Amino acid sequence: MRSAATYYKRELRKLTEGVTAFLAILDSEMGQPSTEMRGRRIAKLCNDLDMLNDRIRYSALGIDFRTDSKPARKAALASNLAEGLGK
Repeated sequence: MRSAATYYKRELRKLTEGVTAFLAILDSEMGQPSTEMRGRRIAKLCNDLDMLNDRIRYSALGIDFRTDSKPARKAALASNLAEGLGK
């Protein structure tokens, strides 16, 4: 039986690898000319990252997807980020 620490370490590794890959691909996309297709690719990247985040939240963190207040949490985090960036 594996330990909880091993499980969480593996899940965190998956998350950081996903974020790293997302950022590398996004950086490449941002260097391309602005087109509708580029926008679609960026939207797909965002959806993929959101799904990875959900997998970690619901699986590793044990958040119940039926009672998750994800939209409210997103709004609060975006507001805090905007304040931190001086907007």
